Amino acid sequence: MKKLLALVAFVLFATSTAQAEDYAVNVGGLEAMTLPDGSHLGTYVYLGGSMIFPTDHVVLIPGLSLEWAPETNFWGFVGNFTADFPVKNWLGLNVLFTIVQDQYKDDWGNRIIRNLTGLDK
Repeated sequence: MKKLLALVAFVLFATSTAQAEDYAVNVGGLEAMTLPDGSHLGTYVYLGGSMIFPTDHVVLIPGLSLEWAPETNFWGFVGNFTADFPVKNWLGLNVLFTIVQDQYKDDWGNRIIRNLTGLDK
């Protein structure tokens, strides 16, 4: 637990300024479920990268990741695109577009492709 707290403190306080870099490594996990009943589909981990393209009025962020659900052996690719519009110096509006390709092991013929869009702030 002490190592985890030390890592969190390092991440929070090690950098002196907050700014976007040109490249990013994306690592995480997510829970997939059906709506409206909330049935569990899988817990996925993902690893990928993204590039940041700042302009005068918007920051464009395309990314590509590989995702995998160890409990079900479903895996695939995630392509995403974010347009980050600054509203105030402390608030931004993100427009998100994501395509997820998911399949069981090497069954490319029965792959599932999902399109996810949304807003975030």
